[in-house]
Amino acid sequence: ILATTELHKLPDTIISRTKRYGFKPINPEDMIPHLRHIANAEKLTVDDEALSSIAIHARGSFRDAISLLDQASGSEKSITAASIENLLGLAPAKQIEKCMKAILEQDGYGALDITANLIESGHSPETLAAQLIAVARELLLGGESPDALLGFMSDLLEVTRSSNAGIALELAILKVAGTKGATLEPVEKVIHKELNPVEDKKPTKTPEKIAEIKPVIEAAKEVVKSLNSGKVEKLWQETLEKIKGQHNTLYGILRMADLRITKPLELSLGFQFPFHMKRASEARHLEVITKTLKLISGKDYAIQFVKRTMESPKPDKQKPVAEKKESAALNTIRDVFGEAELLH
Repeated sequence: ILATTELHKLPDTIISRTKRYGFKPINPEDMIPHLRHIANAEKLTVDDEALSSIAIHARGSFRDAISLLDQASGSEKSITAASIENLLGLAPAKQIEKCMKAILEQDGYGALDITANLIESGHSPETLAAQLIAVARELLLGGESPDALLGFMSDLLEVTRSSNAGIALELAILKVAGTKGATLEPVEKVIHKELNPVEDKKPTKTPEKIAEIKPVIEAAKEVVKSLNSGKVEKLWQETLEKIKGQHNTLYGILRMADLRITKPLELSLGFQFPFHMKRASEARHLEVITKTLKLISGKDYAIQFVKRTMESPKPDKQKPVAEKKESAALNTIRDVFGEAELLH
């Protein structure tokens, strides 16, 4: 009796002298009763979901199913579906289903929030993509949203080939689920509102208004004297490198941030997507950023998080030549507050 999985390698002289019997992969439904029999003989407590999970991931191989059951029994006598998921490095099925539900409901940022938590828990983006493909395939075979799911599955297959699987997974999710509720103000407008809130209507040039802005001009001069943007930029790059080795997920988010200097010992980080801003501003992440900044600079920096739109340009170090000659004081304010509207 000769058994092989590579029949094409056998020479014709062997094939012509033997009778061939082809063995097909075993259906999970046929495999579960046999696994239950083995578990009872070994006095193992295994729930039905665990047996079903083993049968599915064995991919039709009874030998692999027995091996997986044996590995699970080595760590604990009571085997659950969670035990099998941990053994295989899979994310909880309920979380994957919850993520898919958010995607089908066009809640892109809700789905991203779930995947980000799973990645921080130790699950790789490639594994999450494979699990989402499996769920999408079941839905597709059930006749639900065929067009959207076909494109989604195609994008998920590219995740494993990407040099940055995490970003590829996020883009695949946002592409199919959209960015519901992502109407953002330009970052310059947000910063201007926070630092110098005024009414939308343009005030008249009265002596009272000039007197009011004078202290602002003086304060701006002091700010410019105390800031050195080149040093702060270098400090931020060193901070990112320090974070990179210890918190890869946070590093990936901060790399997309738009750094701005608002006032002494205060940095403003602008984000295009609310999801990334929400993740970066979490208390545990904020603590990592501020502690790392203090470790490198020896100073306590305050961090502000603001939003920017797709159209909002990143800060350009090269300022355009002004059409009209402005005073040094107004140029000073422009350097500090960015290209927001200045009140004369």
